Amino acid sequence: LKRPRFLFFTDTACFSYLIQMSKEKGIISVDFQHAIQSGQNILYRHNPELIDKYRNFIPDHTLTFGDYWNKYFSKVYSTQSIGNSYHELLLSKHKDIKQIPNTITIISDGEMARDPLEKLALGIVEKIPNVRIYYKLRQDEFPYWKDLYSKEIQETDGITFVSNNNKNLYYYLKLSEYVIGINSTALIEALPLSNVLIYETGWFVEFMDFIESGHVLSAPNVEGIVEIIKDKRTPKRYLRIEEIFKSKAASNLESFVKKLNKKKSR
Repeated sequence: LKRPRFLFFTDTACFSYLIQMSKEKGIISVDFQHAIQSGQNILYRHNPELIDKYRNFIPDHTLTFGDYWNKYFSKVYSTQSIGNSYHELLLSKHKDIKQIPNTITIISDGEMARDPLEKLALGIVEKIPNVRIYYKLRQDEFPYWKDLYSKEIQETDGITFVSNNNKNLYYYLKLSEYVIGINSTALIEALPLSNVLIYETGWFVEFMDFIESGHVLSAPNVEGIVEIIKDKRTPKRYLRIEEIFKSKAASNLESFVKKLNKKKSR
């Protein structure tokens, strides 16, 4: 602990000073990708004129989920695709869960998206018979969700709020014919498991590349979402999952650390 060789972390725009100090101490800093990237995140998109001044606050290495994401990082970043061990672990744990037709998971995206997603859920239940919706709440909503959502949606048959982690998120992703949301990393995690459907409102622009390529489905209103579900449409899936989540993440990480350690020891 007194003389570390490496510093591994997930940057939330709060690590700049820690990165600077690691460079001063000769410690190699490594940032793990932790969320969807789209070129919109200013943390990884720097003005070229400021790079020299900012270089001491940029990690030595950035590990990404897969090759697809590397293009969204400024060239100043040393990116390497490594995968996501957590994703692989949960895929394996839930491989025996069978998808159930007419089952939908809606991914909550916090306060700004709460009203449109609530109206969407009510609209789907009203217009599609025998549909079952699991409304997966955010962790911070768990204690207060009954105060945050209307009595109407709480009392509507066909909608179940998931307000705990008794069953992992991946259980619901695998169970569902469609996974719907506006902007969440969970929608990326759902790509190998279900048909992802983006509601084009709020901060959905993070998914524009996926939408325009047809890798996910999308619609700008409740009617459009309902029509997609009724028609049983599926996305084109032009990307291999290997490009989004590189496989064998644990062994990739082990190889990466060994190379770093060897280089550090010279």
